[in-house]
Amino acid sequence: MRRALGVSAGWADVHGTWSDALRVLRDRIEAVGIIVVVNGVVGNNNHRKLDPEEFRGFVGPPNMSKSALTYYQDKFHQLVSAPGWSDFVNENGSVTQFLDASKFGPFLRQQNESLSTLISSIGLANQ
Repeated sequence: MRRALGVSAGWADVHGTWSDALRVLRDRIEAVGIIVVVNGVVGNNNHRKLDPEEFRGFVGPPNMSKSALTYYQDKFHQLVSAPGWSDFVNENGSVTQFLDASKFGPFLRQQNESLSTLISSIGLANQ
């Protein structure tokens, strides 16, 4: 896995903070084609301040109403189409790929398959 991600033993020690090291690791994992999703709930605290750096995608609850789905899809589409969004993306080294619900589910399934294949290929699947 280290070889695939281009890191050696002790790689995290050169980064100033654990969050910097995590950001580097997340970026390297995504560079090999695996989407990293970070859950914003710590313990049972779902009221903490949200950090935009933690988001890679948004997923609604099961059985979300069609009106709610349409509302949020429209809002996120407006966000990524807003003036200044591309500047924000470029300044922060981010990537934007807007996928509505009909495309995001299949995309996540494909990412899960890729991750499962990678984990199996390096022998971590049965640990």
